[in-house]
Amino acid sequence: MDLPSSPLWSWYVFADKWVHYDAALSSRLEDAFAAGSEPHVDAQLGPSGTKYAINVLTMEQVNKLTNYSRFIRREATAASPGDTRWEWDAGGGRWLPYAEQARQQLEIAFKASWPSTVLYMSDTPYIIRFAEMVQENTHTGFLRKIRGPGTSVVPGQMTATTQGAVPAHIMPRPGPARHQRMRIHAPLQARADAAHTERLTFTSHEGQIDFASYTDWRLLRPTEYDKDEDCPITCCPFGDDPEDPVVKLRCGCKFNKSTIERALLVKPQCPLCSFHFALPGAMPSGSLVVARDSEPCEGHEDAATWVLIYSFPSGIQGPQHPAPGEPYHGTERQCFIPDTQAGNRTVQLLKEAFLRGITFKIGTSVTTGRPNTVTWNIHHKTSRGGGAQRYGWPDPSYHDRCAAECAALGLMMNDDGTFMDYPVAPSDGAGAGGGTAPSHGSDA
Repeated sequence: MDLPSSPLWSWYVFADKWVHYDAALSSRLEDAFAAGSEPHVDAQLGPSGTKYAINVLTMEQVNKLTNYSRFIRREATAASPGDTRWEWDAGGGRWLPYAEQARQQLEIAFKASWPSTVLYMSDTPYIIRFAEMVQENTHTGFLRKIRGPGTSVVPGQMTATTQGAVPAHIMPRPGPARHQRMRIHAPLQARADAAHTERLTFTSHEGQIDFASYTDWRLLRPTEYDKDEDCPITCCPFGDDPEDPVVKLRCGCKFNKSTIERALLVKPQCPLCSFHFALPGAMPSGSLVVARDSEPCEGHEDAATWVLIYSFPSGIQGPQHPAPGEPYHGTERQCFIPDTQAGNRTVQLLKEAFLRGITFKIGTSVTTGRPNTVTWNIHHKTSRGGGAQRYGWPDPSYHDRCAAECAALGLMMNDDGTFMDYPVAPSDGAGAGGGTAPSHGSDA
């Protein structure tokens, strides 16, 4: 896509939609941003000439009458301000370059001597602080080192926010409290209920799983199987190699040990009868913050909102991922569920899904087409409003759909809120249609 030749600025509408300012206002914003002195630009927009205060330091537009606030951003232009390289610390000694839009903004802000600037990447606001040379994710509070031409990296360990803490947002200007209704990706502020804030973490198993404990398999003695019988996966005889014994799974099916280990890494179910095992999923390492927010979702104005903030740093794919050894792109996502009886049940289900490592996967993004990136494995609501078409509320059937998606991944909840255990397999020969039937009276 060709970049515009003149400066272009935009304001955030809803659900990842941005609208460009006209050329005259974009030019004024560009001049203020490049000057590095006065961040405020006054503007009158729309047919009625509504008055706005636009701040190029905090990257926001505020309606002077209602104090309604929206994000703004600077678009990349063909008239690039230099060809310098800005990078962020991806961990493990790797530094990755910023995209062109972010690179240009960083270059202009740094040359203008702004103390900081705000980047919007993947719909997430990041504060870049030049004195410390760090990038802060405003959803999670996670810090990363950055570097650019003529800069130095401040030594020290970059860490996430403390457990239970809700990260602070960009420092607002003095003035009356602003309406936050449309800030669907803004971090929680004073509205958040600290007593109902929880932080969960998931550590990728990197292919190191004790399969025997999850599948209850049993090593078979040579007298318990026919060595000339074919393994259902390889179609080769089982043999009698002590280095690769034959195992019998809980469902009753038999495989060579090395073969079934590889198969279960790809999909946690028996390749022959589809019996599902509660193995840790292939989700990469990440964190989940669950917080209760007083601002309601559309259609649920009498209820508070549960906000789920997922954070996955970029990294290297392990043996359980599609391209082992290749880098993958991380992501941050903020999701919303009404604090209702059905919503509370869905939140508990999604927390358990995260702890089991089945919420996200590494693959190709459906929306961007970007390969080797962390993508949804269970659909979430990423907007408070707009309905199902905009991935928001109201959506009466979402809870049932979410439960069905979790069930397809082997996660099911009993009526009392406990999670269904996996059934003990029938005797030999009876497991050929097994699966994830409920085990009544058993908690997982």
